[in-house]
Amino acid sequence: MADVPLILVVGGDALAVRVCEELCSTQGHRVALVWPHDHELAKQLERITCEYLPFAPNDYEALRSVGVPDATSLMALAEDDRVNLQVALKARDINPK
Repeated sequence: MADVPLILVVGGDALAVRVCEELCSTQGHRVALVWPHDHELAKQLERITCEYLPFAPNDYEALRSVGVPDATSLMALAEDDRVNLQVALKARDINPK
């Protein structure tokens, strides 16, 4: 699956799940949500067949391990704008493309 484009979604609320649902309903890419472990969130994502990567999204090592170096896009949708900014800046450092 390495050659299938990866779209990463960061967030743990209903908006992030809805975006994943919409993305998963289309073809030609892989969709994964990155957010600290949450059992209920994991169940929701399983229902829509979205990959769940339970990591802190604003950590350099976590971003590397979830696939940011090869991701085609990242959507930072956390309710906390500070987290979104941290994710965006760190992801850009890791993958300037």
